[in-house]
Amino acid sequence: MIRLLLCHSHQDAAAAQALAGRLELCAEARVSLAFTGPDAPDLPHLWDAEDADAVLLLLAPECVPAQLTRAAWQPVLDQLESRARPDIGAVVLRACPYPRLLGRAAFFHAGMDEPCLRALAAWLLGLHPDPGWPEWSVLHPARPSAAGGAQDLASLWSQLADSPGRSALSGASTLLLAQSFALEAAAQFRATLFLDALRRPAECVAGELAAALGVRVEGSLDDAWARIAAVLAAHRLLVILDGWEGELPWTLEAAGRSSILTLAPRSLPAAAQAPRSPLWSAALACRASGFPLALAGRIAGLAPDQALGEAARLGEQGLLAEMDPVTSRYRLLTGGEAADEIRLRHAQTLSDIFLDRERGASLAALCAAELAGALDFAASNDWHLAVRLASRAHLFFERQGRRLEAVHVLRCIIQAAVVRGDEPSAGDFRKKLSWLVDDAGAVHNLWQEGDQGSLFG
Repeated sequence: MIRLLLCHSHQDAAAAQALAGRLELCAEARVSLAFTGPDAPDLPHLWDAEDADAVLLLLAPECVPAQLTRAAWQPVLDQLESRARPDIGAVVLRACPYPRLLGRAAFFHAGMDEPCLRALAAWLLGLHPDPGWPEWSVLHPARPSAAGGAQDLASLWSQLADSPGRSALSGASTLLLAQSFALEAAAQFRATLFLDALRRPAECVAGELAAALGVRVEGSLDDAWARIAAVLAAHRLLVILDGWEGELPWTLEAAGRSSILTLAPRSLPAAAQAPRSPLWSAALACRASGFPLALAGRIAGLAPDQALGEAARLGEQGLLAEMDPVTSRYRLLTGGEAADEIRLRHAQTLSDIFLDRERGASLAALCAAELAGALDFAASNDWHLAVRLASRAHLFFERQGRRLEAVHVLRCIIQAAVVRGDEPSAGDFRKKLSWLVDDAGAVHNLWQEGDQGSLFG
């Protein structure tokens, strides 16, 4: 959280209070108020006393020097010329004299209208240090081929960007609208997190979101949601839950500064004519709302540059769309059924990716949503592949500190082994599970702080 010193006249105290409340929520700032005017204290002394990261001046005739001289504005001008912290911004509430150099800073002429308030929040959010969340967890939205409707976008701005809130979308174009909003409003959030929640167990969604936020999960699923909500409350984030059904596991108030956008499940139209493309065949085995191109390319047996070129060609045909150019995530625009052979290759490719825990950690994290479907299919069609996939996936999740997901994988493969009558495999996986849960079935840490074992973790 950054520290903001907000300087204003006595006359503008109410406006300053309202602005402080908005910036504390929408810019993740701790705001201190200070009166300024002819008899105001020395500004450098004030910002040093508050250890301010930024100073915002609300300019009006009552709080600026009567004479526009360098001597009168010397502390502010020196700070601007030094380009050091604290950063200085200014809003002109009413016409008054001010030095031109101030206009080169974060300077807003229009007063306190909505565009100014959004620009102020974006300026302050830009001063925050890099949060260090893993790259796989953050959505860097590509520019969609068609923008969302202006009225729908305006509604999302009002509900999600101008204050913390929640919005739920349904319909065929919801993902396009969400992508358009995430791109347009990116500066209003420290990050946008995108999770594919369609028909995924709550443990997996919670585990992935916890990992994205850097939350180490122990205890029950409810404990995990509570820890997640605490991080959402502290940070200004946009969380998009695609395919989410039902109520959220936390209240709107518990989410604090963050805004939540949920997208209802939707169906894709069938392709008019299936293209003769190995990448297209591979993509049909992946999650329709978002999959890593590296995964589909490996399934198709294509080199990275070949997969990229083929994705561009399929995009021109209206079959694929780029979601995130940084992590090379794509989504399907039309649907179809993947051949069983391709689905088995999908499961085998995932198994290989989860095995490569060092070089492929980011790709494995991007593939987390792919696991459940692949494991179910392998369990019915290639049991040895299912055992291998479960073993590698649970080890990946465990080593990444994602124990909710590791436990879920083990419970799924144990249940499948029991149904199949493979008691040796079930017993082996039960032993692995016993290291991760207590007698009540809640997730716990094997090593506590200060234990000898912490040297290994």
